[in-house]
Amino acid sequence: MKDNYAKGSNSLNLMWSMNNPLITLPVHLISYTNRYYMYDKNQLNVKELEQLITKVDIGRYLFINSMKLSGFINYIFYNKNLNKLKRTNSQPCIPHQRNSMSSKSHILKSKILDDNSVFDINTNQFKITNSSNFINQLDMIEKHKENNSLIRTKSLVNTEKESLNKFVYKLIDEDIINEEYYLDINDTIDNIINNKPYVPKNVIDYKSRELYTLIHDKNLRKKYFNNTELRLCPLLEDPIPDVYLPETEDYQYEINVLSEKINTSKITNYEYFKNRAFIYILMGDYKSAYRDFSDSIHFEKQNITCYWYRHLLNLKFNKPASAIKDLEYISEYTSNNALNYYIKSRIYEVMDNKKFAIYNYTCLLQLKPNMIDAYIHRGLLLEAQKQYLYALEDFKNVFQRDCNNVIAIRFLSIYYYKNKFFNEALKILNRWISIQPSNHKAYFLRGKTNTKLNMWSLACEDYSLAIKLCPHNSKYYLYRGCIERNRNPEKAIEDLSISLLIDNSIKNIKAYFYRAFVYYIQNDNEYAISDLNRIIELDDKNVIAYINLGIITLNRYNQLYEALDYFNHAIECDPNNVQGYICRGNVYSKMYKEEINRRIASINEFSIKPIQKKTTYLDRSIRDFSRAIHIEPSNFIYYLFRGRLLLQSMSTNEAKSDFCTAFELNSSIAQTAMQKLLILSFQKKWEEIITEYENLNLAIQQDSSIYIVIAKAFKNLNNLEGSLKVIERGIGTSPNNGNLYLEKGVILLALNNFDDALRNLNISLSINPKLSMAYYYRSLCYFEKGDINTAFNDITNAIKTDSYPFNAYLIRASIYNYKKLYSLGIEDCNEALKIESLSICAYLLRGAMRFKLRQYGLALNDFTMASFIDGSCYYAFFNRAIIYQIIEEPENALKDFSTVLLLNDSPDAYRYRGLLYWKLGDHNNAIIDLKKALEVYNDDYELYCQYGLCLNDFKKYDEAILAFNKAIELNKCNHLVYLNRGLIYKKVKQFDNALKDFSKTILLNPNNIEAYINIGYIYHEKRKFKKAMEMFSTAITIRPETAAALEGRAMLNYDLKNYFSALYDISHALELDFQNPKYHNNRGIIYKAMNDNMTALQCFKVAVYYDPNFYLAHYNIGIMYYIQKRYDKALISFNKANKLKPDNYEILLNRGITRVILNVNLKGALDDFNLYIKMNPNSVYGYYNRAYLYKKLGLLKEANEDNNHVIKLLPTESTAYLSSGFITGTSNTKQAMKNLAMHVISTSNDLN
Repeated sequence: MKDNYAKGSNSLNLMWSMNNPLITLPVHLISYTNRYYMYDKNQLNVKELEQLITKVDIGRYLFINSMKLSGFINYIFYNKNLNKLKRTNSQPCIPHQRNSMSSKSHILKSKILDDNSVFDINTNQFKITNSSNFINQLDMIEKHKENNSLIRTKSLVNTEKESLNKFVYKLIDEDIINEEYYLDINDTIDNIINNKPYVPKNVIDYKSRELYTLIHDKNLRKKYFNNTELRLCPLLEDPIPDVYLPETEDYQYEINVLSEKINTSKITNYEYFKNRAFIYILMGDYKSAYRDFSDSIHFEKQNITCYWYRHLLNLKFNKPASAIKDLEYISEYTSNNALNYYIKSRIYEVMDNKKFAIYNYTCLLQLKPNMIDAYIHRGLLLEAQKQYLYALEDFKNVFQRDCNNVIAIRFLSIYYYKNKFFNEALKILNRWISIQPSNHKAYFLRGKTNTKLNMWSLACEDYSLAIKLCPHNSKYYLYRGCIERNRNPEKAIEDLSISLLIDNSIKNIKAYFYRAFVYYIQNDNEYAISDLNRIIELDDKNVIAYINLGIITLNRYNQLYEALDYFNHAIECDPNNVQGYICRGNVYSKMYKEEINRRIASINEFSIKPIQKKTTYLDRSIRDFSRAIHIEPSNFIYYLFRGRLLLQSMSTNEAKSDFCTAFELNSSIAQTAMQKLLILSFQKKWEEIITEYENLNLAIQQDSSIYIVIAKAFKNLNNLEGSLKVIERGIGTSPNNGNLYLEKGVILLALNNFDDALRNLNISLSINPKLSMAYYYRSLCYFEKGDINTAFNDITNAIKTDSYPFNAYLIRASIYNYKKLYSLGIEDCNEALKIESLSICAYLLRGAMRFKLRQYGLALNDFTMASFIDGSCYYAFFNRAIIYQIIEEPENALKDFSTVLLLNDSPDAYRYRGLLYWKLGDHNNAIIDLKKALEVYNDDYELYCQYGLCLNDFKKYDEAILAFNKAIELNKCNHLVYLNRGLIYKKVKQFDNALKDFSKTILLNPNNIEAYINIGYIYHEKRKFKKAMEMFSTAITIRPETAAALEGRAMLNYDLKNYFSALYDISHALELDFQNPKYHNNRGIIYKAMNDNMTALQCFKVAVYYDPNFYLAHYNIGIMYYIQKRYDKALISFNKANKLKPDNYEILLNRGITRVILNVNLKGALDDFNLYIKMNPNSVYGYYNRAYLYKKLGLLKEANEDNNHVIKLLPTESTAYLSSGFITGTSNTKQAMKNLAMHVISTSNDLN
């Protein structure tokens, strides 16, 4: 409707709304149906999971072959978690290998072995590969059960072989002979040589000895420094320099003379103080000498002699820090003073400032490279700083210069021992003993070195010599007892008992361990238990004591519950102790077997209750092994035995995962060619299987299953021809093997040779009618050939013949899904889930069928469960997002679409997330996602349409038109594409292009009323009322109940002043859509035109009732109140309209006029007029009304300027002349008369 403002301050206009619908393509949510796969146990590929839910090609379903392996999806989920655990573990994934045991853990080692009585598995019942005798082959590795006797420490190879066989308990052997040999790194030279206890120098010398004597060693000075150096750095007892000698021997007289000179001299002479200080030294008055040296230094800062003597006096007074300061001053003024560096090094060493001492020794050695004592001291300091490599270099230098230096020998022997250079350590220790034959520490360390070299007799002799020299050292008896425990147990018990007599405190707790160990070997179980209980008395948190008590109780007395109690105590003390979990897990395993045997014994022919194969004891055993694996994830043996327990609990997939992990950690488990190939198959190393096949002599192989493994390796490498050749070779070797014909049929099926596949599958069933897998694949062949009923019959036979029909139920459920028998399919999924409660396949398939039955809540639960089982199954998240969108939970849908995109860069997810963003009004993100989807779906015209509509909403009209142009290129026969492009052309005022597109729409679809309506609006806009009337009438003829067409014709009649026709049409539109506020607003405008102001006001109020945010209705209510001169209410309505639409200049103008009339907030009125003029600078009404306001405010100059502006814009405006005349009349009568004359002329022109 054309804007038509009336003149003057009392003239306002109504606004009406025109319903101009934008016809959009509907957002179609694709409900994905599912392809569900069977899994072949030798074709375990995680990528197959990604195809579980996808668009269904109605003419074709694909089922991947499956064997008896149940719930492979569970295997994938479980194996992923294991792989994550391995990746996060800091240790390498190799078996945990040790040649000997650490003494720090106090462990009486328990080998991960057990006997067949604990893990007695029916190998015919639990199959894990195609080879039916794989478990038998694995069990053949096991050796005979060893009696309940202690296993001694074995080599690594033997340990690994035995660890495969069984759990045989031994006391955890604390290998004390491997304990590190520690000497105090701060030990002094004298103490090391004489075996004295070490007390730090800074505790003894610094407090009880004179530092001066300690630091200034006269013998060392004479040994390493020449006379010149000694003269420059004299001692207090040395003769003083000649220049400072007094003239007489009367020292008191000389002092008095110097004192008088000092007191009477006007200029202080530092030499007087220096001379007097030397006289005090001669007299032995060191305090006075110290004072005079300090005064001399005060007056002469570079007095080196005074600094030197004052440092000597500081040492006399035990002030090392002050002495260091004096020496530092000397270093500033002199260079290359070796004796100065030496003294500083010694002082820093006494002060325990190791870093500065090392630095000064380094400077000293640069000047005195052959000073052995400096190397020794620096080496000891470096050793104290744990810089062993640097210390090693120093002591090597000492040893090269003096091969009898005990300090160097001591360090080198310990260093070589710690770093496992035992032969070098032995040579150095022999040298040490030759120099000091009475040093018991040297014999002890040599004994440990001989032990490392497995020279037991020599080690025992050395320990005996150490005991002879120091008979009260409990440690020496302990070590000799450890050596003798296997060679001479009685002697070992004697030595360990003596060690405990010397020291029976917690410090010597190892002796109790070893004596218990020896008692255990001698079958003196009571004594062993007594020693272990004594350990617990000393340390009630000792984990290993509890574990060993449990082992003795279990092995020797077979008391399971008491042993369990001990292991529980151990775990309570240390929840991270893996031995405790392993031992307790095996106790639970024994309890489980006893429970089974007890139940079997209680069964009789009248029993009805079946035997429960699962017990809580087995679950607990599995849980304990799982905890052990969590603590030590690199120990393959734990995986093997947990896998065997899982087989007993019928958790085949989890067991398979454990075996596969164990094979990855230690590939040496396999002993036969078949086992090796099966392990490689578990690990999906198909290329290595082919390599083994090329190097394998199949003529000597008796197991025909080996051909199946090799054929499947070729098949997984997409070499079906090679796979077929291997199977044909196998059939030539074993023509009566039904499995070979089955595998050949599978290969032919993959080659789409359905007839030959059926023939081979029939042969397989003729050989073995109970071969359920043959039914599976034959059903697939019939399905591919279109014989759905026969396929259904075969799957039913598979369910009957298979003792574990999980996969068969899923296949039949998929067939029901194909036949749209969703309820029956859901029942089969339920049966499958009873067998495998965590099957992703079953949940996804059931969710899809529930979705088709519109059971959205149940479908949502199924997809949620699938996503919980495997967080990487993005199809579960995608389908759940679709459901969330359908049930109008857009936030959850966005989260799931985003999760899909994190897992897989899916263009479908981009597409539907983009459409969802568009629906939510987030046009920016919608454009980004749809653009990303177009990179893949660049031939999808619907996607271009959606992209264009989104750009339209984002007001990017040019880009939107380009998108629709591309859509029209892809599909020129879709009328909606032209319709939407026409609407965009209409928005940008390109009416001719819009008319062409709407006409094309009508050509393609003559019944498209939206095109007629929009053509009618364009003709209405172009004031071609007759054509517009034809278009609206045609739309109404096609569909009489079209409210938009009725509203369009109503407003057209309004402009033609056919108010009754307009009122009829708008009333009819309201009958169709009574709650449309725009229709009520427009009917109010029509009533206003008919001068029915009260009804018009009521219509506007009804519009506000249905849409409180409809600013046009508020504005029109304000106008109606203005007409009724109810200006206060009019102002309220204008305020509401302005709040809803602050950029509408008409509201601003009329609110300003109302404020002027009410004479309220005139400043606000002026702001309204100013803003109106800023928005609409060529409108005379703004200037006219502002001039009136300026005049009212007494701003005549501004008012006159606005009137002149009005006259300039509209020269024929008579009221402007009149107003200007009145304004200028107050100050300029002549100009006022002129303006009035112009007003008369203008008025006469208006009349003419």
